[in-house]
Amino acid sequence: KQPNTNRTSTMAHQREIARFCRWEEAKENTVSNQGKSVSWDSSFIRSTLSEAELSDDLLLKNLVQGNIPTGKLWPLLFEGNDSNVTQDSSPFQCRTLSFLEKFASEPSLLDSLNYEQRKFFTIGVRDLWLAASFKVQKDEKEGEKLKNLLERVLDQLEDESFTYFEIQSVNFSLSPTTNRRTMRILQDFEEVEMDGDLLECALEINCGGEGDSSEIMYAVWVDDRDLSFHNFENIIPLDRMIRNNGETEILDLKLNEVKRVKKGVEVFSGKLEGEDVDLLRELDGLGLYQQPSNNATRGGSRFIFSSPTLSNNLTRAVKESQLIQLLECEEGAEFVGVNSVFRFNKFVPGDQKFKSHLDTPYYDQANGHISKYTIIIYVTPGTGKPALSIGDNDMVVFDKLEQMQCVIFDQSYEHEGSAFVDNPKIFMRSELIFKVGELDHKPKIGNLFSSAVYYTLQSTYEPLLSLHAHDLYETVNKAHWGNHDHLLEVTPKLLHKTWKDSLHFATNGCDYFFPYLNGEMSPDFMIKSCALIAIIDHFNIVVDENNGFSSVQDNIQPNTKKEKKSKASSKSYPQIKSSFFAATTPKILDYLWMEMEKEGEKLKEVITPCGSKEDYMRELKKEKASKEKMEIEYDEEWGMEDSDEHCCSFHNPQFDPVRCEEVRQVFEAAFEYTRRHFMEAPVFLLGKKLQFDPDCILISEDKIFVNSSNPKGIPLKVNFAACWNGDDYPTEYVGVSESETIPAPRLLLPPITFTTSNDEKGRKGLHLMLDFFHNDWVIKRSKVEDLMKRKIYVPEFSEREEECYVKKVNPKLTDTYDLTSIYSPESDHEPEEKDSDPDSEEDSNSE
Repeated sequence: KQPNTNRTSTMAHQREIARFCRWEEAKENTVSNQGKSVSWDSSFIRSTLSEAELSDDLLLKNLVQGNIPTGKLWPLLFEGNDSNVTQDSSPFQCRTLSFLEKFASEPSLLDSLNYEQRKFFTIGVRDLWLAASFKVQKDEKEGEKLKNLLERVLDQLEDESFTYFEIQSVNFSLSPTTNRRTMRILQDFEEVEMDGDLLECALEINCGGEGDSSEIMYAVWVDDRDLSFHNFENIIPLDRMIRNNGETEILDLKLNEVKRVKKGVEVFSGKLEGEDVDLLRELDGLGLYQQPSNNATRGGSRFIFSSPTLSNNLTRAVKESQLIQLLECEEGAEFVGVNSVFRFNKFVPGDQKFKSHLDTPYYDQANGHISKYTIIIYVTPGTGKPALSIGDNDMVVFDKLEQMQCVIFDQSYEHEGSAFVDNPKIFMRSELIFKVGELDHKPKIGNLFSSAVYYTLQSTYEPLLSLHAHDLYETVNKAHWGNHDHLLEVTPKLLHKTWKDSLHFATNGCDYFFPYLNGEMSPDFMIKSCALIAIIDHFNIVVDENNGFSSVQDNIQPNTKKEKKSKASSKSYPQIKSSFFAATTPKILDYLWMEMEKEGEKLKEVITPCGSKEDYMRELKKEKASKEKMEIEYDEEWGMEDSDEHCCSFHNPQFDPVRCEEVRQVFEAAFEYTRRHFMEAPVFLLGKKLQFDPDCILISEDKIFVNSSNPKGIPLKVNFAACWNGDDYPTEYVGVSESETIPAPRLLLPPITFTTSNDEKGRKGLHLMLDFFHNDWVIKRSKVEDLMKRKIYVPEFSEREEECYVKKVNPKLTDTYDLTSIYSPESDHEPEEKDSDPDSEEDSNSE
């Protein structure tokens, strides 16, 4: 991917140079160009140019004068002095601010551009977005001017204006558009077929460290309404950069000067030191910052990244410090490590403060892991008003924070922070994870958490819903730590939605309420339809408009501040009619029936996502032609003539497979399999393409099971031999007999619970309950433990892994191994005493 310089070797030497770039007199170790050198302000301009490209005089001159579209040097802004563009005009003019200004008032100009001009226009819009987002500006006044121009340009720029691509059901483009305003980082374009001239326009971000081009990632723009739970947050893998280009996994990081900030309060301070702390400073220069999804309650920008290497080294630093010995925790809690997912934040002076909140704790149900303490590492020093406040009534306040200062505090404490007064506030947050004993569980907490996550996703349609999501998160976070007396008073807001403007339903992301239209369709058919609607809405599922459930494609229509203009996107978006509170199920159902009755005649034409399936099946199941009378007698099972002359029916010249019942069954099974894969609606659930078939939705008592394939099918037997040998059950078959087979469904999702009830007028309704997160845990504390905290045991692992296994898993084998080095006083299995002085220094340290 090298920029092409041949087509621009003849250029206008008098053309302007990009903002924050300049010509300078040639000096030693600078890039020379006709007696001058090219330079740029690296605090504004990002570069991923290689050393060879940096030494190419002609290439650099073409780049900074805008002759070559590139993603390796950005953002480049050009004023431009001629906004009149014709087919013969230089493509450069289409990327200038003067042309963008004219386009904002005359969007029809785009139709007159040729291919090359459109490509430069794409680069101009992209660099304008980057400049406005990353504050590439001389002053605040200029910044506001750029933001205003960007808004006016994007308002006129329909999604189909630019070439778009698709990865796992999400459409993206190489530049922002009306609806694609959210930047996402991709590791590569392997799943996308892209022409080379477009690839050279893709915005590059170097995530591999100085001089390492092997970890180039790409920035693209998406419509955040296309996202679901699995990709709503863009977690960027940066482990290679953290490992110093792959040279080492051991970093020089130490947590020193650890101390408790205030007596009786679980707030601690320390300082991260070592040769590799500069790695954290380098993260700021990657240009990965984005506006967070919860921007209604906080200012600044951030990006989220993962690095097991950084996690492992910080874990080691924490263990080697005195921090764990200072922490107070429940009995039996064991420190596991620092979370490998980090949030890197940046606040500039004047940004809105991060309002008082609780951090949402990490939870791993399978391993019994939860996070109990937040750790914040301040990459830059500064003062704030205050810089950080922790606890009720400003229990602990930090007005000044030092560079690489670490603050660790209990996650049950509310906290808030303000931007620094005189310089950017840059900090990284993670959490300390512990393995805990038994936890209590309260379903109400899990339901509220599910609603909070759902409303976070729905805030992409209605931004004000993010405030309601924030309140629910705060309620859940308090309840995790034992403050759950107020849970019964919390009622999530309900959203009133419609399916194809005909079937009304209400939901909070956990509970789904539908009018029960049993007069229009069979009960099972209604329940299956409602379950499918709930799943599609909950996961923001994408359905292919050209297959199967084509009616699903227009299932839930858009309703946002600006109607979707894109014709290229064929995805489903929920329509939020309104929001309301209702305390009881009868009141909710009464509301829905009232809305349904407003539709009048439409009530008779309710369309469900399963409607087209029945029509198709009626066509498929045509009356079969009557069987011809067989002149020869066939065995009922094998379809072969009753004769001992042939070893099997295949070797019988009179064998007719069309008339053999078993062959017909296998053929019909194969045909049904093919029909399902070609005719049923393919949907994208959490990025994976699946087939949803109403036959795979089973109803059992009060549960709805959604399977990935038809559970009615019987596994086919496989014959690897050349012959059946005439046995009733051939030994050559692989498998078990049908009488021994236990059908086991392959569930796509956990079971959905449902109930039926009546509204205040006796009209029937359906209530579906979904909780796919099960984040309902509550810390378990006895009265004694509340009064007297317990110290946390930190295991000292032996170099021999088998000893750890013996100690933790199979203590009966202690006679085989010497376990003194990993012995813990809390163990129930003590090793035999050795003949040594119990008061010796060695044994004392070991104890």
